[in-house]
Amino acid sequence: MRIYCDTSALGVEFNDLETVENAREASAMRVVLALADYRNWQLIDATPIHWESKASGNARIVRAIRGKLARANQFVRAVDVAKQADEFEALGFGTLDSRHLACALAAGADVLLTCDREFHDLGRQNAKIVALRILRPSEFLAEIDYGKE
Repeated sequence: MRIYCDTSALGVEFNDLETVENAREASAMRVVLALADYRNWQLIDATPIHWESKASGNARIVRAIRGKLARANQFVRAVDVAKQADEFEALGFGTLDSRHLACALAAGADVLLTCDREFHDLGRQNAKIVALRILRPSEFLAEIDYGKE
């Protein structure tokens, strides 16, 4: 299993955890990362993740994301997928979301995890064109039947 997690998924624990949705996704993301280690899933790292985390201006977020991706098996440079990213931007994806998506596809990801509702919903609307599952961490866990005996 090859997993690309965008910045919103990797940094979800820095969101307001008073909301049920954020708390659920933060918990799900912790489980996904633990399962990645346990099941030897491959994590994918890419330049847009680092651009976005640095743009937050929060050193704790940068360190946390860097730490989570320390075991990534592959690194994709956004410059190498710029043409495809521009095509996704033309579909309405945001600039960084387009780069995340193009990097995930270039790396052969099986799934892209995000906590960004707009990115998630746009991915569903364009599922046939995108050809990659864009899921929230909790949806991914449900899809793999995690926790069901």
